[in-house]
Order: sequence, then C-alpha cells, then structure tokens
Amino acid sequence: MMKKWVRWKGLIGFAVTVVLLMLFFILFIDSIIKSSIEYTGTRMAGAKVELDNAEFHFSPLGMQINRLQITNPDLPMQNIIDIKNIHFNLDGLNLLRRKVLINEMQVDGIRLNTARKISGAIKQENKSRAPAKITKSDEGKDFKLPNINIPNADQILAREEIKTAKLATLYKSNIKASQDNWNKIKQDIPGEKKINDYQQRIDKIKQADTKDIQQLSATIKELKSIKKEIKADIIFVETSKNKINGDINKLDRDLKVLKNSPQEEFSRLSDKYSANTSNIGNVSHLLFGHEAKKYTELAMGWYKKIEPWLAYVDFSGSNTPTVDRRKGIDVKFREDKPTPDFFIKLIRATVEIEQGNFSGEIKNITNEQNITHKPITLHFTGAKMQGLDSILLTGTFNHINPGKAIDQLNYSMINYELNKYRLINNDDMTIYLDKAKSDITLVAQRKNNKIHADFKSHIHSIKYNNQASGNELSMMFLSSLNKTRNFNIYGDLRGTFDHYTTKVSSDLDNRLKDNMKHHMNQKMVAFRKTLKDKISLQARQPIQDAEGKFNNLNSGIKNDIAIRKARFNQQLNTTQADIEQKEQQIKAKSDVKKQQLKNKAKDKLKNLFK
Repeated sequence: MMKKWVRWKGLIGFAVTVVLLMLFFILFIDSIIKSSIEYTGTRMAGAKVELDNAEFHFSPLGMQINRLQITNPDLPMQNIIDIKNIHFNLDGLNLLRRKVLINEMQVDGIRLNTARKISGAIKQENKSRAPAKITKSDEGKDFKLPNINIPNADQILAREEIKTAKLATLYKSNIKASQDNWNKIKQDIPGEKKINDYQQRIDKIKQADTKDIQQLSATIKELKSIKKEIKADIIFVETSKNKINGDINKLDRDLKVLKNSPQEEFSRLSDKYSANTSNIGNVSHLLFGHEAKKYTELAMGWYKKIEPWLAYVDFSGSNTPTVDRRKGIDVKFREDKPTPDFFIKLIRATVEIEQGNFSGEIKNITNEQNITHKPITLHFTGAKMQGLDSILLTGTFNHINPGKAIDQLNYSMINYELNKYRLINNDDMTIYLDKAKSDITLVAQRKNNKIHADFKSHIHSIKYNNQASGNELSMMFLSSLNKTRNFNIYGDLRGTFDHYTTKVSSDLDNRLKDNMKHHMNQKMVAFRKTLKDKISLQARQPIQDAEGKFNNLNSGIKNDIAIRKARFNQQLNTTQADIEQKEQQIKAKSDVKKQQLKNKAKDKLKNLFK
C-alpha cells in the first residue's frame, strides 16, 4: 500500500533537484550577489561599482562585502567612495517576504576620493557632459585684481584741456573792449585843452586895467565864474569814472574767477582720475569664490545621489504607471503591522581621512519613513587627529510627511591646519598660507524645495609665503594682506535645489580696503601735488599776462583821472589865488580911498577952526 502512496522516483528526483539547487546556491551565491551589486550599483551611480568579493553566510543569515569601490562619474580615474569592509545580518523571515531589514550594519574603512588604477567610466547614451575639472595647477589662475590705476599727471594733461588758457584769452579780449570803451568816454572828459582855455581867459583878465575899484570888482567876478566852471569840470572828471566802473568791477570779478581756475581744474581732474578703492570690496569672492563653487557643486552632487534613498515614491492613484497586462503587477496589500521594503536600523561606520579616523552612526535608513515614523539621523565625531583637533557631523533627514520634508546638516571642524595652502597662483602674484588654522561651521537645511546654508570659517594663526611681480597694485595688495593675521570667511547659499545662488564675503574685505586705501592715499598725495604743480605752471603765464593788462587798464584810468583832477585843482588854486590877490588890491585901494577921505575931512575941519 505504501508503494502506491509514494512515488519514489518522483521523490528522489525532487530531492536531487533540491540538493542540486542548494549546492548551486551555496557554490555560486557569492558570485551572484557580487554581480548583482555591481550591476545595480553601476546603473545607479552612472559609473563602475566594483567589489573584491561578497560572502553570504547562513548562520546567522548575513553578508560581508570586501572593498566596495564606487567611481566618481565626473572623474573616472577616482573613486567617489572606497569602503574596505561592510558586514551585516539579515532578517530571514522578512527576506522571504522580499523585505530587506537589517538591524545593524558595520562599515569600516570609508575613504573618499581615492585614486583608481583603471578608468571607471561606462558608456551611456545621452550622458550629460561632465563638469570641467579643476586641477591643482589651475587653482587661483583666474584671480584678477580690480582695475585700480595710479594716474599719471603728464598723460592726463596731454589729453585733457586746461580751461585756464581759454579763460585768460577771453579775459584779455574783455580788457581790450573795456579799454576801447574808456577811450570813447575820456574824449568827452575835459582835459588839457580846457585848462589852456581857462588859462587864456585868466591871462586876458589879468591884462585888463585894474586901477579902478569897479574894474577890479568886475575882474573878480569873472575869475569867480571861471572858478565855478573849473569846479564843475572837476566833478565831471570824478563822475566820469563811474561810466567805466561797471567794466572794472566785472573785470575784477572775472580776474578772481581766472585766478581760481587752476584750483577748479585741479579739483575736476583730481576727482576724475583719482583711484577708487571701493571695487576692492569683493576680494573675498575673488579669493574664495572658486573654492565655494567647487565644494557647493560637490555637496549638491552628493545630495542628488542620496536623495532617492530619502524620499518615498508613491505610485498610487493617478501616478500609477502603465503596465503591460501580460507581465502583471505586484500588488501590495495593507499590512496590520507594516514594515518598509528596505530598512537599516543602525549603521556603525569608520571614516578614514588624511588627518586620521573618525566614526559615527547612521540610524533608521529607509525611503519609507511614513511607515517607520522615524527620520534618518547621522552623528559622526573625531578628535585629536593629525592637524585637526576635532570634527563633528550631525544630520537629520525627515521625510515622514513627504509634503513637509526637512533635511538639516550641521558640520564643524576645529583647528584644521591649512599648511602650504595656495590661494592665488598667477603671473602677478602667488599667495600661500604657509601655516594657518581654520575653525569651520556649516549649517545647511532643505525645507520642501527651498534650501539655504550658512558657512563660516575663522582663519587664524596665519604665516604667509607670498610673492608678487613688479606690478604696483599687486605689491600694494600683498603688503595689505601680509598685515592680516586672522580673518573670517562667510558663505551664504539660497534658492531652490535646481536654482540657487551663492555669496561669499569676509571681514578681510574691509581690512584690505582700508589698508589699500592707505597705500593709495599715499600715492594719490604725490599724484595730486604733481598734478597741481603742473596745472599751476601751465596757468601761471596766461594769468600773469591777463592780470598785468587789467592792472594797466585800471591804473591807467585812475592815473588819467587823477592827472586831470590835479591839473584842474591846480588851475582852481591859481584862480583862487588870483581872486584873493584882486580882492586884496580892492581892499588896499579901498583903504587908501578911505584914508584920503578921512584926511580930507580933517583938513576941512582945520580950515573951519582957523
């Protein structure tokens, strides 16, 4: 009866098949896993992913991966990450349900940007062009100092017209016009001819018989009439100057303008050609903008690579992709106690950098945080490393509610040594931080589609090894920089994930600006003195000529009027003397006449008493 129930041939065949499958699984599972990891990783990274070997073990169920290398797709001769060893255990029951649940993973020997022996590039259709590579020899090559030229007085005066000469020419033409005007005015002013006329009249009066008192009185009357006329002419001479005073006053004002012209020309040209240090204000961007751009692009690149592991992709509703009905579709039924398809509860990792090793933990790794209700967190620390006192990296990636996702990363590094650090290396100058230390802090956050990051680096304990060519501006720049022993660099990033702007600033800007302004001021003092002396030299002769002509006109008018007044006053005094003389003669004759009358009266009285 037993023989009828059991088909031994079929049972034996089934057993043999199972044994063969188990043997195949045992013998080739490591190679299959290795190939699967490399194939899947290469497709995800866009460059070769390689590992030395993968060891699958059953008790406990888990895996060990040795030497995992992920090529940098932008730099095929470099690994973006190189891991010495990865070890973890799997939840076997959930694995049968196609859920990868790892309670704890140990990752040792993580190294970044290691060199490859062979290229890790792969052929891809429509592959975007890799960004330009920056080699060490290229760093600092594009640094250009602001264009600040020390002016040259001779070159300026060769192309700029000094207005003083033109003003002097115009001024001299105005003097000539005023001279012509005065020549017309003085034709109407009584002068020597009038004085001669007066003299002739006086001489004629003097020649008249003056024995008679009545005749003397008539003579005095005529002399007084001449005196009155002379006084009127004197007033006319004096008031004649008023007719030219308007011209003289205007010429006097214009002369002051002409004399001030060299100073105004100096001020105009000095302002126009003075070196401006305000455009030194963005030296920080020139010095550190290249580094900021490079590390920003690197960080964004890394974020793009890990972003798919952070976000839950929902294919429900209208977003359900079209499926070939012949292939069917995997349907996920509602679970009483749901678990993610992929979940790593804890990763313990050790990172190897040039300064030493630091370690930390990453928790709750899954792209289905809406199930775990726990964000991904990381925490790495290191201390007392070579050339670095401490390092701290913490982060939280909260996608529990995909519509309100918040990612935040905090990074700090204390006393990081920047020995032999090259900032600038071009034909004009080389700037090395021969020895320096840096304290760095970074706080970066992405909230939904908005990102912002704040960076600060305090550079201190600086010793320079700088060189500059004979370029004067470069020498001034280095002289200013060499006085600085510490400074802060500030970085600011704002925008969206695909469209963001970066800004780099530093308190070094104001220090360099102040120092260079001091140097520039010293240079500008010499320039301004030279410019002022040369303008004054050019303007001196035209101004002297113009002033001489004005003085000649003014003094000529004054002298002409003064001479005329003096001659008339002299004539007036002579006439007055003649009048006084005639009056004395009249008085003398009158006294004689009186005496004669008195004597005659006495004689009459004597005759009466005889």
